Amino acid sequence: MFSKYTKDALTILQNEIVEGLQKDGLKYFKSFLGYGYPKNALTLKEYSGINFWALNIQKRKLDFKSNLWCTKKAWLSVGATILEGQEKNGRAIFYYSTFKKNVRENEKNDEKTFAFLKISYVYNVEQVDLKNSTYRVPSETPESKVIDNTEIENFIKSIDGLKLSHSNDGRCYYNLTVDAIVMSDKSTFKDTPDNSATGNYYSVLFHELIHWSGADNRLKRFEKNKKRFKDNAQLEYAHEELIAEIGSVLLSQRFNIQKTVNNNNLAYLKSWISALKNDNKFLISALSQSYRASEFLLNKGKLKEYPEQLRKVA
Repeated sequence: MFSKYTKDALTILQNEIVEGLQKDGLKYFKSFLGYGYPKNALTLKEYSGINFWALNIQKRKLDFKSNLWCTKKAWLSVGATILEGQEKNGRAIFYYSTFKKNVRENEKNDEKTFAFLKISYVYNVEQVDLKNSTYRVPSETPESKVIDNTEIENFIKSIDGLKLSHSNDGRCYYNLTVDAIVMSDKSTFKDTPDNSATGNYYSVLFHELIHWSGADNRLKRFEKNKKRFKDNAQLEYAHEELIAEIGSVLLSQRFNIQKTVNNNNLAYLKSWISALKNDNKFLISALSQSYRASEFLLNKGKLKEYPEQLRKVA
């Protein structure tokens, strides 16, 4: 049950998520987060589900460093006030409430409970004045679980022309325009059922490295696949994601941080191969191109010949 007001707020959120997926792929939130999972500033309870997305989008949009949030009423309870001009920048979060109503069925009156979705507005700790408040901001910087792998770190440093930086906004991506990789800080990576925080960090880094290898001044993969898919951006993107994920597995195995394809890899690959209508020829092509990309990287970012049988299918 939605009010028009709530529907409008949900529509805005939906559009923002779609836009975000198109721009920089929010798909990687599963294995790492920005500094601090969005939390209630007073109870430190984590926001989940749709509110997780809503608050992380707002955090990025307004460039907040903190991920602590509360309603205006909650901030007032600790003597904090919303800063001038920030009232309009509250973020809608969604939660369920219930009401009871007598319903007549089969000639009987029964009291039934109905759930409905409500919205409330929260404000980041950076949007409030704490001068006269009893509230003290807790540390949000997590302790890193990633253990540096010397062999991989030296390998990364050896790659010709690689520009790599880290940020705390919970995003990992290859930026084609500036030809650079941005990784989320190591401290934002977490353990998952299939992998350790260390394994997750390096597998994501390998994924982005495979993307990096496709640029025009390297393997020219983007240019070739654009022609192959005749400017069908959706198919082209799906194919590139297959290449990057398979290449990540190849490099993870090469550096002995992953023995085989795990369930997370399989789920990710399945999502993209389905976008390619489960056509195995795309998978074969992705395998060959990911092999070439991983070999290119292991050769420190320098071009070299690779087997003729792979050249034909790539």
